[in-house]
Amino acid sequence: MSPQAKKWLVLFPYVLVALAIFSFVYADYDSYDYDLKKLCRVAMTIEERYAEEVELDSIIENGINGMLFSLDSYSRYLKQDDYRDILDYTHGEFEGIGIEVDMRQNSLIIVSVLEGTPAYRAGLRPGDKIISVDGKLTSELSRRKALELMRGHAGSYLSFSILRPGFPDFISYKLPREYVEVNSVPFYTLLPDGIGYTRLTRFTETSYAEMKEALRSLLEDGAKSLIIDLRSNSGGLLLEAVKVAGLFMESGRMVVETRSRNGDVNRHYSSNDGLICTELPLVILIDGGTASAAEIVAGAIQDWDRGLIVGSNSYGKGLVQRILKLDSYSALKLTTSKYYTPSGRCLQKDTEAGKLDMKDYNYAGDSSHPVYYTSTGRQLSNDGGIQPDVAVIPVDETELIKALKRQGMLFDFAVNYVAEYGMSIDSNFVVDENIVRQFKEYLQEEDFDYKPEFEIRYDSFLTSFSSERLSGEMKEYLDDFGDNLEKLKLEMFDTDRELIKWALTEEILTIKLGPKARYRLVWLKQHPEIKKARKILNSPEVYSNVLTGIFTDTIKP
Repeated sequence: MSPQAKKWLVLFPYVLVALAIFSFVYADYDSYDYDLKKLCRVAMTIEERYAEEVELDSIIENGINGMLFSLDSYSRYLKQDDYRDILDYTHGEFEGIGIEVDMRQNSLIIVSVLEGTPAYRAGLRPGDKIISVDGKLTSELSRRKALELMRGHAGSYLSFSILRPGFPDFISYKLPREYVEVNSVPFYTLLPDGIGYTRLTRFTETSYAEMKEALRSLLEDGAKSLIIDLRSNSGGLLLEAVKVAGLFMESGRMVVETRSRNGDVNRHYSSNDGLICTELPLVILIDGGTASAAEIVAGAIQDWDRGLIVGSNSYGKGLVQRILKLDSYSALKLTTSKYYTPSGRCLQKDTEAGKLDMKDYNYAGDSSHPVYYTSTGRQLSNDGGIQPDVAVIPVDETELIKALKRQGMLFDFAVNYVAEYGMSIDSNFVVDENIVRQFKEYLQEEDFDYKPEFEIRYDSFLTSFSSERLSGEMKEYLDDFGDNLEKLKLEMFDTDRELIKWALTEEILTIKLGPKARYRLVWLKQHPEIKKARKILNSPEVYSNVLTGIFTDTIKP
């Protein structure tokens, strides 16, 4: 067999998949064979006759990506690394030593250490700089390549060296790799007022078991009501979401319905547990990062009037994707159906729907669409996503805070602070004005800079004019205006002072006391959504009135 024929034998399945995607949306089945031949002919012609040499697998991969891109924003081709990442995500475990790393300023930095893992037992800390892995300098590796070196089968060993802030010498480790569980319930606790708080970050194969264990523990400790925090939960496995919702509902109640192409394959998913928390007052927290499977849970709770939804509007993702394996190294993540809440709502926002038909979606202001109601008759908004029963205006991150996080300034300062003052940090620690001043000086030493939106617009305005066409007076005016913008950037530090204070407090406590400290010592004390939920649950009359539709509420933090 010729080399070219062998190459086509390997690549033919991908060509077939690409054509299947095309025919699924665009083509008539009678033209299937003709289109397949045409697609192959185009790829071969490009490989043989293009002005420069082009790899055939690159042509095929780009063709697949192009077809998927034309469908919707969620369907995509998964190469080996992406496929492995998504399997790790949904399984809720991976093989390694239990650290999360990031590449910052050409250095591989440990940003978190998972409890109970080899790294945790060995005393590794956030902020430790990994210098070498198996004898190879990390400064010469990409983040992806460094991660590949650190991964391996459970039972094998990883040798590496680190440099720790405050210590002059390298520290060498040789740790065993293990199966590391990534908890989707990283924190739960019983609050002094008898409210059980549970943080659920995503839906993996272990989410139902973790939630069940957390709820049983809270009930045994005497929980009288519950807060389930789904903020920034981007979703995950549909079946896990159904089972989690079932923990709070009577058996047999529909949680979600999925409808596939042309509505010809419908599936109903109902609760089958109903043994844990079907009676306790319940609040679900959501925000703009609550999506997909998390919206399924929130939608079912809201539609059945099982509890209250508190927070801000959710993301609005009402599409279901399936992972369709191509071979051992790649797969398709393809949208195969839409999901609907028990009241019949599809929560998908049209901005992300691509070519999908939006006619069966209900949008406010369009009288041709039906109106949806909860089980007790409360009218539901359906502008895409879940609208909360009690709206709480969130504390949004400002451009400055986002830039500080993006450039690692909060984290780096916190690492250095803990290295120098760690002995004085306990659970009562809160950043004061002196530390904020130190942080401002640190930013100046590090030449921190960022471009807020107003500066980007100013630069864009300047580039639209030719300097030769501007008068001297106009140039002077624009220069002065630019100087004033720089002063405004400096003033934004003082405007965001309180946000910076708590962002630093969270970073320092997390590095010193562990990941759970952020929830226990910052979130529960400072987040307005949690404060509002506790206020509602501590007033049975208010809870009942909102649940029956007597009134709604909006508060500012």
